[in-house]
Amino acid sequence: MLWKIKHTLYLGFALTGLLAVASDIIARWAHSDEETTRKDIVQTDRTIRDIQHLNFLALEITVMQRGFIISGDVHSLDELPLLRSDFVSTQNSVAAEIGGDSDLAAQYRKYLEFINERRDFVNRVNEVQKNQDFQAAKKLEATGEDDRLFSCMQSQMEAMRIRALARLAAQEAKGHKLQKTIAWTETLNALLTLVLLVWMGSKLAAVTLKYRRLYADLVYRSEFDLLTDIPNRHQFETRLRAVIERAASDGSIFALIFIDLDRFKQINDRFGHHIGDLFLQRAAQRMKRQLRPGDMLARLGGDEFAILLASVPDREHTTEILQRLERRFDAPFSIENFQIQGAASMGIALYPEDGDSADALLQISDMAMYAAKQRNKERWLHLCAEVPESTEVA
Repeated sequence: MLWKIKHTLYLGFALTGLLAVASDIIARWAHSDEETTRKDIVQTDRTIRDIQHLNFLALEITVMQRGFIISGDVHSLDELPLLRSDFVSTQNSVAAEIGGDSDLAAQYRKYLEFINERRDFVNRVNEVQKNQDFQAAKKLEATGEDDRLFSCMQSQMEAMRIRALARLAAQEAKGHKLQKTIAWTETLNALLTLVLLVWMGSKLAAVTLKYRRLYADLVYRSEFDLLTDIPNRHQFETRLRAVIERAASDGSIFALIFIDLDRFKQINDRFGHHIGDLFLQRAAQRMKRQLRPGDMLARLGGDEFAILLASVPDREHTTEILQRLERRFDAPFSIENFQIQGAASMGIALYPEDGDSADALLQISDMAMYAAKQRNKERWLHLCAEVPESTEVA
């Protein structure tokens, strides 16, 4: 068995290692590709913003130039050099950002053509204005050529923006796909590892569970009565010694009640051992329900029981508990199809009044129980002389 467990562990560790290596390779590739895609997304997003900024600058320059043509106010062109500088810088950024996207690059070149045409037209208007007059410049500007070229620039810029947005959507879709691949790989690896660990664990658990059950069963058998499921003599005597040590140190009082079920032999002889065993179980249950938290009911053997009252104020209080226990046997026991009248003889020993050791307390309570049994026997014989035989146990 140990040889099989050892080789199972070796095989499991080897398979776990292989799974870990394979998962790491796939994860590294996916993470690397995801990082590249993330950078592309950032760049494309920046390109879209730059295109929008170009559109804004083109509009500003157009408004400024037209304002000059209409008004002839030279001061309206004060900010034109700064705007053109910003326009050229943004153009260069867009040119660098479009990268290897051939469609976007073609659209950008077409956009530059419209810019050059419009620049030439504006220069012609300026020349006419210088060489002739404002009226001639206004007439040339009124032809609508500038509007056409500006509209073409705007349309081309919108086409570039749409293309950039499409590229961004594709990159984001790729990023999501890579994330799903990473998640799938990690989940698969986790599941395979879990299955492997469960498989190995089941091998170990089977052996461990077997020995734990054997150990638990041995412990239970050593401390509990298998028939009545209450503590046995060994556990009772261990608890009794512990209570004596505690009482000796703190000066507390406790009591021991020795119990013997009356006429149990007649029950076995008349109804069989099966009914006798059930009677012992029912009697133990009735007595146990009368105990307080901290008290202990134990079966010492056969039809003998003992109760350890962990703390009592005096003998009178113990006697009251004993009387309650005796009254639990007044009602017949309904066992299968029989009504069985039970009874019990009980004796009390009080610590430290009746003894300060386990043997002394057990002896005194046993003697008190036998005295009670003799009184019960005499009372029972007197009752039998007056009551005819019935289905109850004699």
